Amino acid sequence: MAIIMMMISFASLVIDFEFSLVQIPSIGYNPPDPDWLARVMANLTIAGAFMERFNYLGSDGIVVWRAWVLFPRNLTVRIVLVLCMIGSTVGILVDAGRGAVRVLGDPAAQGAGQAPGAPVEGLIMSVPLFVTNAIATVLIGYKAHIHRQDMKKNLDSSSSSVIKVQKVLLLLVESGVAYCILWICFTVTTFLNGAVKSIASFEIFGVAMPLLSGLYPIIVILIVTLESKRDLSQLNEMSMSQSIKFAAAPHGPVSANSESFTAVSGSDEQASA
Repeated sequence: MAIIMMMISFASLVIDFEFSLVQIPSIGYNPPDPDWLARVMANLTIAGAFMERFNYLGSDGIVVWRAWVLFPRNLTVRIVLVLCMIGSTVGILVDAGRGAVRVLGDPAAQGAGQAPGAPVEGLIMSVPLFVTNAIATVLIGYKAHIHRQDMKKNLDSSSSSVIKVQKVLLLLVESGVAYCILWICFTVTTFLNGAVKSIASFEIFGVAMPLLSGLYPIIVILIVTLESKRDLSQLNEMSMSQSIKFAAAPHGPVSANSESFTAVSGSDEQASA
């Protein structure tokens, strides 16, 4: 999924570059046919809008998968997650389709991904995506809470494996909350853009959100991988630095049983130190 999102982001980058490149001949001595240029720019705008929205869908797919694997035998949770993904897919396709119709009908909307519409129309995509991320984050948070309670009852809280799992779950919850906040800001600016018509905050979020949606799951994967490697290196250093040493034999006559007991206790003390 990360590779697919990378390919989609690269395709979106190429489309944006081509959108700027194709306009250069229009300021030359022999400009191309304006109608041809308008058609090409409209097609590039529509293709770029679809690529950006597929990036949103891929990011939601990763978030939903994280919640999916935490509830392997809960049919209700999995049905809810499937419905969320269906809603996100429908919202993305409907919004992209309506945006394509507006771009073809309004040449001034080219380059922005969509022409200004009614305030409610801007919520077709953002609300399902926000709801999907919010539900997945709540489910992951619930599982993190249950895991923490179980570990307190059954295992020592100082166990390194327990701490590692808790850190990963907490990272997923914190990153999910931060991503939901971004979607709340995007939803608000989208609604205001339809009401006020082209505000600066919408232009900023419109450019930043496709990039953030692609970076968000990759950053989480990198953080977990780096943390795992750091824990593994610390574990290796600890095992290499600690060696079993037998205690020196005491002076005077002792029995064989007492010598073996002294050796074992001495090694335990060295290991605990």
